[in-house]
Amino acid sequence: GDVVFIVINIDEKTSFDLNITLGASRTEYILTPQSNNLTSQKVLLNGKTLSIAHDGTFPGIIGRRVNLVKVTRTPPISISFIVVHEAQIQQCLEADSADAK
Repeated sequence: GDVVFIVINIDEKTSFDLNITLGASRTEYILTPQSNNLTSQKVLLNGKTLSIAHDGTFPGIIGRRVNLVKVTRTPPISISFIVVHEAQIQQCLEADSADAK
């Protein structure tokens, strides 16, 4: 199964690198304020501005798919959702097996 890491970086200047070695691949959703400005009214998802359409609908949320060789960088003032696909964590596999019975 998949596992999601939620990483919150509250530092205003420092990025952090995460070396995630689980799974077959991962999808990253990294939210940051525009220009790293805490008072910005715009939010970026993986560097692209999120905005509501003229008809009031919210845009599709599309993550950035990466292979496991790449390190995930969490920028300053960010919230990251990192979906690790096919993580094969034993406790999760056992819980899935028990639920199926």
